[in-house]
Amino acid sequence: MKDEMDYTLSPIKESIFIIHWIADHLNRSIKVINKEELYKKDEFISHQMMRLSFIQNCIIIQEWQRLEKLSKNDKKLMNTMRIASPLIKEIRRWTGIINFRNSVLAHFGRDKNGKFIPYWRSLHSLKYPTTTWDFTFINTLTLTISGLLEKRHPLELRQAKKILGKDRQRFEKYLYNHELSIQNDDDYKIRKDIIWKIFTENAESVFKQEMELKR
Repeated sequence: MKDEMDYTLSPIKESIFIIHWIADHLNRSIKVINKEELYKKDEFISHQMMRLSFIQNCIIIQEWQRLEKLSKNDKKLMNTMRIASPLIKEIRRWTGIINFRNSVLAHFGRDKNGKFIPYWRSLHSLKYPTTTWDFTFINTLTLTISGLLEKRHPLELRQAKKILGKDRQRFEKYLYNHELSIQNDDDYKIRKDIIWKIFTENAESVFKQEMELKR
């Protein structure tokens, strides 16, 4: 049966939904880190979670920029911008936050032209969160912004969830069933064995040729 439901959202609803979604995942991650005290147990995992929170915060910041432009034609949204202005002003003190995301987390030193520039060279003069306190602070700011949107624009968020919720559940069910089918799929296991066999044969052939050249 063809799905004829319209999943189109207004630009404002899109951004409110995205900010809510990302902030919810960010908040859950923070709770797990604090509950399990991962920052004490495993520095590497804690560091990786901080890197993820960096990406999540950048998404929220960029969606907020979209809302700022859209607020010119929406009085209530404009007032929301006004309430949040001290939070946004504080976040924007980190002028290099998006550049850091791009250079370190997204492309690791590759600029838009593909040239490799080590991030410690390209970012040394920019400001971005570096300490645990910095990350805790910016997380608090962005989560507060998300909470403000939820409180002042509940109808937009509720409508967005309703429109996208059923579609998302269908997709997650597909992923779950696909995962189960892979785990029980003998063909998949055979493919893995074939790929590994070819990989091993290639490696042995190349190593043999290289050894012969050295003689």
